[in-house]
Amino acid sequence: MTRDRLSSRGVKGVIPSEEMLKTSHARSRAFGIRSDIKRPKKELSSGDLSHLLKKEKALVEKAAQVITPFYYSGALREHLYILTDRELTILNIYADQDFFSQCMLVGMERGISLTEESCGTNAFSLAKMANHMIVLGGSDHYAELFHDWWSVAGPIRDLKRRIAGYLGLILPHGMKSESAIGLLKTLIDAIEIRRVEGAFPSPDTMIDDIHRKELAPSLMDQLGDVEEDHKRLLKVLTKREQEILPFLLQRWTSQEIAEELHLSVSTIRKHRQNIYQKTRVRSIQELLTAFASKDTTK
Repeated sequence: MTRDRLSSRGVKGVIPSEEMLKTSHARSRAFGIRSDIKRPKKELSSGDLSHLLKKEKALVEKAAQVITPFYYSGALREHLYILTDRELTILNIYADQDFFSQCMLVGMERGISLTEESCGTNAFSLAKMANHMIVLGGSDHYAELFHDWWSVAGPIRDLKRRIAGYLGLILPHGMKSESAIGLLKTLIDAIEIRRVEGAFPSPDTMIDDIHRKELAPSLMDQLGDVEEDHKRLLKVLTKREQEILPFLLQRWTSQEIAEELHLSVSTIRKHRQNIYQKTRVRSIQELLTAFASKDTTK
C-alpha cells in the first residue's frame, strides 16, 4: 500500500498513521469488502431512510443553512459535501449537478452507509474511530472507486460535546489540503454555532476573521466572489423566496418544502415560479446551473 503524501500544515492529528491504515484495510478485507466494489454494500430501505431523516431533522436543517447555497457554487462547484448521522449513514449530499451525477454512479446518495463494513476504509470511518478530523487521499481509501478522490471528514458535536453526526468534504485528488481542511473546520464550527443560535447565517457573519486567516487566500477569494454574487441575488428575492431558495437548491419538491415550512403546496409553487422568473430560468435544473455559473447576478 502506497501512502499519498498529504500536506496538513497547521493542523494536527488529521493524517492517519500507517498502522491505523493497515489495520483498517485488514478489517475491510475481513468484512468481505472487495477493493473493486462498484458501490457501498449497505443502505437503508426507503422507509427506514424516511424515519431517519425525520429523526435527524434538526441536524439536516442546520447543516443545510450553513452549506447551502454559499459553498457549492461558482469556483467551489467541484466540492462534494456529505452529511451523515453518528452511525455514518448519509443524510444529505450537497454538490454541483455535474459532480453530483458522478457521485451517484458510485452509489453516493442518501441512505448509504459509509462504515468499513459497507465500503472499506474511508475518511468518515476513520474519523469515527479516531474521534477527530481525518484526511485521506487516493489509495489510502480501501475501495478503488474512491482512489481518484481526496477526502476530509470530521465530527459535529452537540451542546454537550457529544457527536451528533459527521461532515465530509470530497474533491478531485490534488487540491490543496490546507484549504479543504480549513473550510471543513469552518463549516463544522458554523453548524455547531447554528445549533445553539438557531439563526440563518448571513454571508457577512458566516466566516469570522479567525477562520478567514486559517483558509488559503485563493480559497477565500473564491468564497468572497460567491458571497458577493449571492448578496446581489438575494436583493431581487423577497424574504419568503430567500427562505425557499436553499430548499430548491437541495432539490426538495414543492410538497416537501410545503410540509417543512407549514405552507400550502400552491403557495410554494407560486414562490418557485417567482424565483425562476427573477433568476431568468425555466426549471430547477436551469436554476442549479445558473446559480453555479453565477449568471443570475448579471
